[in-house]
Amino acid sequence: MDHRVRPGEVREDQLTSFIEKQTSQLPSSSWLIAAVGAMVASLAFEAAGKDHAALFVGQWAAPFLLL
Repeated sequence: MDHRVRPGEVREDQLTSFIEKQTSQLPSSSWLIAAVGAMVASLAFEAAGKDHAALFVGQWAAPFLLL
Protein backbone atom coordinates (compact mmCIF):
# COMPACT_ATOMS: atom_id res chain seq x y z
CA MET A 1 0.00 0.00 0.00
CA ASP A 2 1.40 3.40 -0.99
CA HIS A 3 1.08 5.99 1.81
CA ARG A 4 3.05 8.78 0.17
CA VAL A 5 1.50 12.23 -0.05
CA ARG A 6 0.80 13.29 -3.59
CA PRO A 7 0.99 16.90 -4.83
CA GLY A 8 -2.20 18.77 -3.99
CA GLU A 9 -3.37 16.38 -1.25
CA VAL A 10 -2.31 18.57 1.65
CA ARG A 11 -1.46 22.21 2.08
CA GLU A 12 1.55 23.41 4.00
CA ASP A 13 1.54 26.60 5.99
CA GLN A 14 3.98 29.37 5.16
CA LEU A 15 6.45 28.50 7.93
CA THR A 16 6.70 24.86 6.85
CA SER A 17 7.16 25.87 3.23
CA PHE A 18 9.89 28.35 4.20
CA ILE A 19 11.79 25.78 6.28
CA GLU A 20 11.55 23.17 3.54
CA LYS A 21 12.74 25.65 0.93
CA GLN A 22 15.76 26.66 3.04
CA THR A 23 16.79 23.14 4.07
CA SER A 24 16.42 21.72 0.57
CA GLN A 25 19.13 24.05 -0.72
CA LEU A 26 21.76 21.83 0.91
CA PRO A 27 22.38 18.22 -0.11
CA SER A 28 21.06 15.59 2.29
CA SER A 29 24.59 14.42 3.04
CA SER A 30 25.29 17.84 4.61
CA TRP A 31 22.73 17.17 7.33
CA LEU A 32 24.17 13.70 7.92
CA ILE A 33 27.68 15.16 8.23
CA ALA A 34 26.39 17.81 10.66
CA ALA A 35 24.74 15.10 12.81
CA VAL A 36 27.88 12.98 12.90
CA GLY A 37 29.92 16.11 13.67
CA ALA A 38 27.64 16.88 16.62
CA MET A 39 28.15 13.35 17.94
CA VAL A 40 31.93 13.61 17.58
CA ALA A 41 31.96 17.03 19.28
CA SER A 42 29.81 15.61 22.08
CA LEU A 43 32.24 12.74 22.54
CA ALA A 44 35.14 15.22 22.68
CA PHE A 45 33.37 17.30 25.33
CA GLU A 46 32.62 14.16 27.31
CA ALA A 47 36.28 13.10 27.14
CA ALA A 48 37.29 16.57 28.34
CA GLY A 49 35.00 16.23 31.35
CA LYS A 50 32.52 18.89 30.16
CA ASP A 51 29.36 16.89 30.71
CA HIS A 52 26.85 19.71 30.25
CA ALA A 53 28.38 20.80 26.94
CA ALA A 54 28.50 17.16 25.80
CA LEU A 55 24.79 16.69 26.47
CA PHE A 56 23.91 20.03 24.85
CA VAL A 57 25.85 19.39 21.64
CA GLY A 58 24.91 15.72 21.53
CA GLN A 59 21.24 16.63 21.31
CA TRP A 60 21.84 18.46 18.03
CA ALA A 61 22.18 15.21 16.07
CA ALA A 62 18.46 14.38 16.01
CA PRO A 63 17.31 17.81 14.71
CA PHE A 64 20.00 17.70 12.02
CA LEU A 65 18.72 14.32 10.89
CA LEU A 66 15.14 15.61 10.89
CA LEU A 67 16.12 18.53 8.66
